[in-house]
Amino acid sequence: GRSITVSVDLQSSTVGDVMRLAASHFREQDFNPELNAAFVVGLQEGPKIGIGSIVKITGLIQEEALNGMMGQVVAQDGSQWDVVLHGGASRRMHSDNLVPRHAQVVIRNRGTKVTPASRLAEVRVGIGSRLLWLENSGDTAPHTPSSVSGLQTIGWQFKSMDMDGDGRISAGEMRNFLWNLNLSDEQFDRVKQRFAPAGVSGRDQNYITVHDMYFLLASAHLKFPHVPVDALVYEAVLGILGRRTTAHIDRDLSQEDKGIGFRNACRLHCPSYVVSLILQGAVLACLAVFLIGSLCEALGVGEDDRNNFGWAALVAYIIYLSHLACCVRLSRAFHNQTEGMQAVMELMDMPRNENPTYSWSVTNYHYETRTRTERDSNGREVTKTETERVVTSSFSTS
Repeated sequence: GRSITVSVDLQSSTVGDVMRLAASHFREQDFNPELNAAFVVGLQEGPKIGIGSIVKITGLIQEEALNGMMGQVVAQDGSQWDVVLHGGASRRMHSDNLVPRHAQVVIRNRGTKVTPASRLAEVRVGIGSRLLWLENSGDTAPHTPSSVSGLQTIGWQFKSMDMDGDGRISAGEMRNFLWNLNLSDEQFDRVKQRFAPAGVSGRDQNYITVHDMYFLLASAHLKFPHVPVDALVYEAVLGILGRRTTAHIDRDLSQEDKGIGFRNACRLHCPSYVVSLILQGAVLACLAVFLIGSLCEALGVGEDDRNNFGWAALVAYIIYLSHLACCVRLSRAFHNQTEGMQAVMELMDMPRNENPTYSWSVTNYHYETRTRTERDSNGREVTKTETERVVTSSFSTS
């Protein structure tokens, strides 16, 4: 994921010359054509839009609340476009921040694989272009988009960032996608470590899977499906680098995700665990009295009472097993074990695809004041006034 600027002759130098020169600066690894691959990344292609086009805004890092909004192009000045937003407000946008309104995936800094023997001039490496050094895994693992409604776009965006098609995004591919942000090596290291799953070390830290992207972006994407995923990636980077929250991401991504903590864990689980310990102690005590005859004699326990202790131990043990199976959160969690972010999202998405059963009822009523005359036990007339509820109609269905 690191970058270096080198000076070469475009006419006589080859791709391999540039890679070897870069390797001499990195001082950690030589460029081996059998183990590494080179891609040439050219100038960013402008969007296929024109005056009058309806466009969608994406990739903003200053006014990120505008990401996902629609507008109409009214003027152009080079790479700058004047866009009128809904409501009449006008903004001048760079071409990198505009895509056609129906675009779902934004491909940034696309590259073409080249051989080390290719001359730079032949592969059209010039001002504004660069070379990308990737590991040549030799294996491809085509990504299958998620079946969860609303998450397919994240999968397709991931696929567009996976330049070599191995089913993972390397640090180099991620740095290439974020090139427009002009991150330093130190800033990109922070971004890379945050995108990588916790507990991963070694070379695996340099790769991101689609499940890692689901973990960081799925919630924001489901809340704001109109915002392009590339804009959410940019906003996630802003959050990691210290912005804490952005217009569409309400999590502080600068901090690692943590569990519920020792105190909350005790508050949730201690009552059930205390009951379990008490039941275990009762079982052991009753068994001890039942099995050890000398202890029975010392306590003055007769044979009949000793048998009662045995039954008490059996009953306590049955209660303990029932408590363990039905009341302890840990035991219930074993039955709900789900692995993988996509599997979790599919499980959470199931209620949206179910046909719920509902019932409702409506009752119309009013209160009336009524007066009636009665005779008491002494034969005297007594007038009573009461308020009664009168139902006029009712309806129900299911």
